[in-house]
Amino acid sequence: MLKREGKVQPYTKTLDGGWGWMIVIHFFLVWVLLSYTKWLLW
Repeated sequence: MLKREGKVQPYTKTLDGGWGWMIVIHFFLVWVLLSYTKWLLW
């Protein structure tokens, strides 16, 4: 077996600094708003 030297990091640092979840929430809220608007216009 090969031994690794140093600490093992279970998670890698996100490339976007963690803003990916903000983008997901943004698109979800836009979808909800558009669905609500469509519901009001019917």
